[in-house]
Amino acid sequence: MRLKEERKRLKLTQAAASAIAGVSRETWSRYEGGAVSPGMEVLEAFALAGADVQYVLTGQHDSIPPTMKERLFLDQFRRSTEAQQDEALRVLLGGKETTATHTFEEVGQYIHGSVNQTGLTLNVGGSKRKK
Repeated sequence: MRLKEERKRLKLTQAAASAIAGVSRETWSRYEGGAVSPGMEVLEAFALAGADVQYVLTGQHDSIPPTMKERLFLDQFRRSTEAQQDEALRVLLGGKETTATHTFEEVGQYIHGSVNQTGLTLNVGGSKRKK
């Protein structure tokens, strides 16, 4: 029954779910009816489609599993350059800048990009000259 609930939550027909799992629609119907238990490969494929397999197996939701789009986004985000990641975050945050730019023109120092102040040490004034 929980297998059917997950299929319906994902808005899949039995035919679509069976195609994802690589089994016939009739076999999928038997899984949902409890006549046969799906194997690990079937559950893995269903999980990759966004199903909460932990819920299917135990009846407990640990967390909402990521959708296919979310997994695709995260996968691509991790492969992207830092500049691409910053741009993606800017778009998702509605155009807000994700990096800080600070300019201290009076002393000729420029800091561009993210500034993490944890453990930050700034030495100002330079070295002393011998007279």
